[in-house]
Amino acid sequence: RKAGTRVAISPVRQAKLDIPLVRVEIESTGAIYRYMRLSREIVEVPQWLRARLDVGETTRMVHLRCLHLADNKPFQFEDRWIHIAAVPDAEGESFEAINPNEWLVKAVPFTDVEFAFQAEPAEADVAAMLGVKPSTAVFVAERTTWLSGMPVTFARMHFQPGYRMVSRT
Repeated sequence: RKAGTRVAISPVRQAKLDIPLVRVEIESTGAIYRYMRLSREIVEVPQWLRARLDVGETTRMVHLRCLHLADNKPFQFEDRWIHIAAVPDAEGESFEAINPNEWLVKAVPFTDVEFAFQAEPAEADVAAMLGVKPSTAVFVAERTTWLSGMPVTFARMHFQPGYRMVSRT
């Protein structure tokens, strides 16, 4: 008969995840940051990524492989794809002086982001970059960003064993 206030049985909680700048993350520990661009190529997107991003067969992307170091020790190995149609300036950027993580955060807005986190055994190439034995469990963060429905970037970041991600609201 009477309308009243309803209290949700299980209130919804939200966690805010910022896109961290790896340089800032390393420097905040007191370590000296160093970045190495290992490779950069412009390629048509492989089938597995086309399916994931829902882009066409002839879609071109900048593919980068990078290593981020803390006090000259491997901290993060980054495998990143940047969609040229969404970020035309990426085609001409060498990413030698600035890492793609920092460049994108400064240069390109995004409307949506997806994060995925997992531990997985390091494949031989990743293990070599991180200086660990193959099959060592490493923390992997995947991030995809979009701008108004168009994919901007997909990145897989592999971290040293023992890495801990923290989010605070």
